Amino acid sequence: IITSYYCNNSTFQGNTIEDNQYGMVLYSSFHNTILLNTLRNNSKEGILDSYGADNSITQNTFEDNAQGLEINCSYADHVERNTFLRNAKHANFAKLPYWECDHLFEARHFKESYILTNYHAFGSTTWDANYWNASLTHPYLIQGWSIYQYRFPRLPQIPRVEVDWHPAQEPYVIGG
Repeated sequence: IITSYYCNNSTFQGNTIEDNQYGMVLYSSFHNTILLNTLRNNSKEGILDSYGADNSITQNTFEDNAQGLEINCSYADHVERNTFLRNAKHANFAKLPYWECDHLFEARHFKESYILTNYHAFGSTTWDANYWNASLTHPYLIQGWSIYQYRFPRLPQIPRVEVDWHPAQEPYVIGG
């Protein structure tokens, strides 16, 4: 397992991570590159990306995980040219609305001032050219939700969808 807490501007490349609960955890981590890794047979997530921004998750293979990738309250991530194979669930996400992010980021002592002042501009994760376990002739929908956890009374989760508009037609060959 690889864990990255408060880690910025790092590269995680060429690893095979298998048979764990979580393959890789990014928490409050910004501007990282996760490239050319294989995440296999993890009982929770291949990668869990929480409370960060602008992480690039590119050319990885997610296979036989309970869930390939979860993006939890991270913004402006780029998920491109990955291969998702035989995961119980390939990917999902949860987003806080921007008016709650300022409170959350201050409470967790995030120091990236542009995040605090311009969080609403970050928006969705970019999903592009991923292979989703089959050749598709249509865009792939990634299901997620908006959560309103810091309001009282707590509001229900609201379903959202993000889209990979150009899914790959065949799996990528990663690492040889």
